[in-house]
Amino acid sequence: MDKQKLKVNFESENLEVDYVSFKFQDLENSERIKLANYFYEIGFNSYQESGKLKEPIRNPMFITSKNRYQIVFVIDNSRWPGTLLKFTGANAACFYSLVQKKLINWDLFSDAILGRFDLVYSRTNNPKVDKISGYVFLHNCHKKLHLSNQNAYFEKNNRGLMLKIGNRRSDQHSRIYEEMNTLRFELEMKKTFIKKYHTLLVENCLDELEHKLSSHFLIYFGKLLPLEFSYVDWLILKLRPIRKQPTLQSGFHSDYLNSEIKMNARPFVNLLQFLNYAQNLNYEIDTLGKVRYRKVRFRLRDFLKFQDPSVNDTNRYRLAKLKEFFDELQSGLYVTLFRDDYYRSLVIIPQVEFERCPREKYLLANVWVVEDLFYYQHLFILPDFFQQKLT
Repeated sequence: MDKQKLKVNFESENLEVDYVSFKFQDLENSERIKLANYFYEIGFNSYQESGKLKEPIRNPMFITSKNRYQIVFVIDNSRWPGTLLKFTGANAACFYSLVQKKLINWDLFSDAILGRFDLVYSRTNNPKVDKISGYVFLHNCHKKLHLSNQNAYFEKNNRGLMLKIGNRRSDQHSRIYEEMNTLRFELEMKKTFIKKYHTLLVENCLDELEHKLSSHFLIYFGKLLPLEFSYVDWLILKLRPIRKQPTLQSGFHSDYLNSEIKMNARPFVNLLQFLNYAQNLNYEIDTLGKVRYRKVRFRLRDFLKFQDPSVNDTNRYRLAKLKEFFDELQSGLYVTLFRDDYYRSLVIIPQVEFERCPREKYLLANVWVVEDLFYYQHLFILPDFFQQKLT
């Protein structure tokens, strides 16, 4: 796969910059005035407020009705002695657009470090496909997060009901809430996590910055949210190319080889081939206890063609062997080690059903597979040379 095609950025993923802040450890009053005057000249009014107050009063510094945007200096912070410069909402988006155009004088930020960077995706509600309300979707997300011991809670404010995920004081914290006719997914990145991206920002290495943060945003929500609901259809589509990042083209990822899947070599390779094939199929979600299983439906001959494009897809011998393989998968094959306590000792494929279509004379397979095999952090790599008849 062409590596260039895998590049993602804020525009390609429809992500908006919603908050940016910088921490100045020792910003003198004269330097603060210099910064405020600089932003005043490029379209930002400036304000100053105390960091010690819950509801601080914003005192104007440089303002004019001609400026559409604003910045805020937060001084007298209770937890550290420095000054915070923050851009919120549309102000952050405007600031980042100036960064993209190389119109920011980074010399004025020589004593600063990137303190926080928020990205948001807005998914427009679609009555034709949304079978449940956004309110019910948020409660389903909360239920799934609770089962996986994630810190998630609801909060009501002027925006309505908001689902918050993670500890607000940690490096990452996210929010999901309805606004007008959209559902907004926000990821707040700060502290140690975002500091490592400071150099990429100020040196205008924006391709790398956006690729890394966009990929992180998608994978972050992909791991947390139940993906069977229409409200995350955008996430499923955007995750697929990221999960196919090219690595070594001559071997499998070690985490699957070390998972103690007790099979002979040939069926083991067949299993990996099937997982690679099944990850791009349409599916439904069923649960067995607390374990989620993905039900996929496909023609047996289509999978045979995927395995070996050179074979005749009506080859009875190969189709019979493939059917035997799926029958064997129901004999208690399980994963005993995935480096994740919540997913140990799971039956990989608990059920397989075949349907014969008399007119077309082909078999339809219905296979239930552990959902988390597709989203485990260390996915397997299937080289192209496995797509042929194997000795």
